[in-house]
Amino acid sequence: LGEQPWPARKFEEFPEDVRALATVLQYASSLIPEQRAFARERLEASISAFPGHAAFVAAKGIALLEEVRRAPGGRGGAELKPVLAHLEEASRLAPESVPVWMNLAFVARRSRARGAEKGFLERALRCESPALGALLAGTMTDPHYVRWRWGLASGEAHVETLWAAAATRLAEMALGAGEHARARAYARRASAWAPEVAAPYRIQADVALAGGDLAGAARLLEEGLPFAAFDPLHRTILADVYLRMGERLRAAMLAEESARIFRACEGMEEIAASMRALAEDLAG
Repeated sequence: LGEQPWPARKFEEFPEDVRALATVLQYASSLIPEQRAFARERLEASISAFPGHAAFVAAKGIALLEEVRRAPGGRGGAELKPVLAHLEEASRLAPESVPVWMNLAFVARRSRARGAEKGFLERALRCESPALGALLAGTMTDPHYVRWRWGLASGEAHVETLWAAAATRLAEMALGAGEHARARAYARRASAWAPEVAAPYRIQADVALAGGDLAGAARLLEEGLPFAAFDPLHRTILADVYLRMGERLRAAMLAEESARIFRACEGMEEIAASMRALAEDLAG
């Protein structure tokens, strides 16, 4: 609906396929089983009514993916073959859609098909269309995914957010393979596209540490810290880098600040206690 031209129109005035997709998405997101069942019925009806429509083919793939994710112990393998079939068909129908390739990468990662995942992510970086963005698969622990969803809701969704997500994952894969130059290059692109996400800074810091550049790693971690304020791992790594640089006081101050932050957060009392113990040990 957000892609439709303004000024706002009555729902009944939108094209039939737009109204059909909106109905499917509305009920598919429900926590009520009966409403999700209704969404499945409307999706099958829409696939019949609009054959070869990329949005409904992709929606079918995402619906099957959600069934796998909801199933006890459901992980991948043969369960994901029909998901891939629909998403691959969607990619043929909408080859310039970044979300389509991101979804294929998401499923490939779940299937542990790293080569395929890498290829899909690289393809996403070569595309420019955010079409079918409402059908993007992801998790709420992924800051790029959260930002994309927020953008859709606020009318400020930009394809650069998706490119940043793809580049960050490619950087992670390159880092894991020991390809430090590629990891740094992808992470820098990700930071340029979405500077408010911390992960690319940490990847660049890991590359700097691998090269013995402690000061560079500290600078990158400090740059990413405002976007990882409640991430104990980010703070712990930075404190460790300070220690390795001989900056014991700075490490102690960071640990003390971290203890105060986490003490104020419900459910993070143990982390606060460990940070406080670290601060006391460093100050002793």
